[in-house]
Amino acid sequence: MGIETERKALHKLMKKDGKKDYKALARKIRMPYSTLLSLVKEETLGAIRSWIKIERYFTRRG
Repeated sequence: MGIETERKALHKLMKKDGKKDYKALARKIRMPYSTLLSLVKEETLGAIRSWIKIERYFTRRG
């Protein structure tokens, strides 16, 4: 899977999972709320470390 497709898939999961409360999702992922919000709104592409952290969260969650 390409990097861009992986990023889009994670973005879709993030939007679905955090639809009600992005602050709670940011706490679960252990990421600053402002960073998470900028990734969700696609204001920035984000750093690789951010996406790795998000990917690990969703793989742990199952």
